[in-house]
Amino acid sequence: MHLLLALLLAIQDAPKSPPPAPAPAGAKVNTEAEADAAIAEFKKAFSKGDLTSTRVDAVKKLAQVKHEKVVRQLVPLLTHALEDVAAQVAVQLGSHDHHAAAEGLAAAVGANLTAKRPVVVAASCSSLGKLGYEATSATLVKLLDKNGDDDVMLILPDAIRAIGQIGSASAVDPLIDLLRKTESTGGGGGPGGGGRGGRGGRGFGRDDDMAKLRGPVTGALRAITGGDADSANGWDQWWKASRAELLAGAKGTWICKTSWDRVEGAAPNKKPACSHAADKGHDSCMVLVRVRLTEPPAPAPPSPRDGGGGK
Repeated sequence: MHLLLALLLAIQDAPKSPPPAPAPAGAKVNTEAEADAAIAEFKKAFSKGDLTSTRVDAVKKLAQVKHEKVVRQLVPLLTHALEDVAAQVAVQLGSHDHHAAAEGLAAAVGANLTAKRPVVVAASCSSLGKLGYEATSATLVKLLDKNGDDDVMLILPDAIRAIGQIGSASAVDPLIDLLRKTESTGGGGGPGGGGRGGRGGRGFGRDDDMAKLRGPVTGALRAITGGDADSANGWDQWWKASRAELLAGAKGTWICKTSWDRVEGAAPNKKPACSHAADKGHDSCMVLVRVRLTEPPAPAPPSPRDGGGGK
């Protein structure tokens, strides 16, 4: 576990060697030829690497090349037998603004939960939040109902933060429901007080675990809606009163499949002109990433697993 924590603490470290084929100045995406060359070099280094660190370095080097082919080369490694490798892949895919990266990360969450690899799941949640593809929110929202599962509880704060970053309005009601559950338990002196409903083998009771979710849940609700309330009932009343107006003013985030350039704040039901051919009114490359009720929030502070402050 120490190796995995060290891995995430070093997320922001620059690669030890320069990327094999960086994108040209002013460009976000490499050419197909550059991607092919980088993948060939990666396969050679990865297959011959006897040490985990060698394979991790190969992943980091390949990830410097931005192309759909690179994404599709990395995604299967999210379930690699070496947890350090899988975690590093999850981290690196967060910098590849492509739907295949987001879809791959979301699809691997369940497998890594089943395999009891919380560091990989936490890294995947962090990257899903950074990418912000609304289609992946449902995978994370489903975890909210599994708060009785010890393994899910380990990563639930990370999932909740990602839900807030993505900003899907469909997550509001499930978040309010979870907030209500945290208020019905004790621990931490919150609503419902008293009691330490113990969970076998845990150092803290279930009530304490649930109480720790109140902050992340409230933060996610604020990030999605721009509102505020001091209880689940307060949030429910405010949401019912504000929902229609917020949905009417929602804005879309679009991305060009060719250049990976994003357009924020556009109409969610009308494609904006593509950035690489705006003068021609070209929009066939534009894909909707998400629809938000508010401006995208500033990047969330790193969780303890990502090297942030401890609890």
